[in-house]
Amino acid sequence: MTTDAIEETLAKYNRGLIMVFTGDGKGKTTAALGQALRALGHGKKVMIIQFMKGRKYGEVLCAEQCLPNLTVRLCGLDSFVMRGNPAPVDVELARQGLDLARNASFPTSTTWLSSTRSMWPWTSGSSLSRASCP
Repeated sequence: MTTDAIEETLAKYNRGLIMVFTGDGKGKTTAALGQALRALGHGKKVMIIQFMKGRKYGEVLCAEQCLPNLTVRLCGLDSFVMRGNPAPVDVELARQGLDLARNASFPTSTTWLSSTRSMWPWTSGSSLSRASCP
């Protein structure tokens, strides 16, 4: 088997990766950023989609300035979602985030990470302040 044939076979099976971080409390963004750094260190491109977050925190601002192959999309309001009774805007922003993930291209060099808060995708913000997505 030639080197070209081996490269073609490897390229055929080399795919992107989707990781979903959920749960109550802290650690989801930290876990996503840690995995993103690992992927970026191996030359991959990374997208983090954060549901239920509507403003950029320090770690996101720093990552965008220092890591050109990292894209962060915020899909939510900067407020809380009522558990079991999300506002229509919260549901719509979550749907837009899911559509963004579904429609994203997955070239072989890309790792996609999704960081969410609480019971994915609805549990944390509700009044209208600043919405963003995609």
